[in-house]
Amino acid sequence: MIDPARVDDETLCTRSRMGPMIVRMNRSARRRTSGISVVAVATLIGVVSTGCSSPSSSPTAEASLSQAPSNSSMPSSTPSAGRANGSASGQGAARATSSRMPTATPSGTSDPAQSIGPLASGGSVAESDALMVEPTSPSVKLSPATEELFTAIKNGDTTKARAALNNKADIGALDASGRSALMRAVIHKREDIALALLGAGADPNTSDPMGDTPYLRSSANGMTTVLSSCLEHGADIKATNRLGSDALMVASENGHPAAVKLLLQHGLSVSRVNDLGWTALHEAAVLGGNSSRYLSVVKLLLEGGADPQLLDPTGKSAVDIAAERGHSRMLAILRQYTAH
Repeated sequence: MIDPARVDDETLCTRSRMGPMIVRMNRSARRRTSGISVVAVATLIGVVSTGCSSPSSSPTAEASLSQAPSNSSMPSSTPSAGRANGSASGQGAARATSSRMPTATPSGTSDPAQSIGPLASGGSVAESDALMVEPTSPSVKLSPATEELFTAIKNGDTTKARAALNNKADIGALDASGRSALMRAVIHKREDIALALLGAGADPNTSDPMGDTPYLRSSANGMTTVLSSCLEHGADIKATNRLGSDALMVASENGHPAAVKLLLQHGLSVSRVNDLGWTALHEAAVLGGNSSRYLSVVKLLLEGGADPQLLDPTGKSAVDIAAERGHSRMLAILRQYTAH
């Protein structure tokens, strides 16, 4: 197949009656970095290769090229009908049906930092670090005690972390990636250190460049004791992450029934819809399975008033999703509440 972006202009002109059009295609392709999809280019090349005996077809092909979209995003007019609260944006619906549809998270991983689902508050440590924006101040200057605190968190050394706090470490300082000591402690699941930081006055609402807070991340990690302490120390219970998911949603999608129960007791709504058009129950159905912890999450949400027949932007309920994924035990529970 001829690639118009690589073939010499003069060669194309002499070999094809469509030469002038291809030259324009070639030059246009060089100017554009993401203007035409692979499928669109393949289609246009097909027109060129089959249309040399029919010059009348060239205006159509050229018009198609000139009207090609300047990017590959979904159109803004994506229908929003079917979102649970009836106010889904086209962008939210597109994300729900395309790039943000979840992928399987490896089970049984030996690294606890990798156990967070793909739609969680910050994703896995590796995922969120890979997506981390460049720090605003690459040369962050921390006091020796503060450096000692961050090192102790990384190494899981509670004794040295407490010593750093006693040495007046700055608990409000951010590291080079824009994360606080408390956020680092929660990411690495250093429960004792996180509790010590909260007791020393660390802010559970400090957001990192990914839009996460220690409060949200502790829920995603299933760190119920730290989550409870965050709430006791002024966490914004209605805070949401970059996907519009609150703490109940990230606890549900990661299968943490104790965290779900705690958040329900604090009044978080099971009917809230995130930017993907999903409720906590949708999240559990999409990312969960027949494991006991996800079944417990589903039961808690249903007992809390979650509607198993509420539709997402694709027109599917939690019942539909569980059926499609073959979650037979979860489906049986959902159907019990559907019958009610």
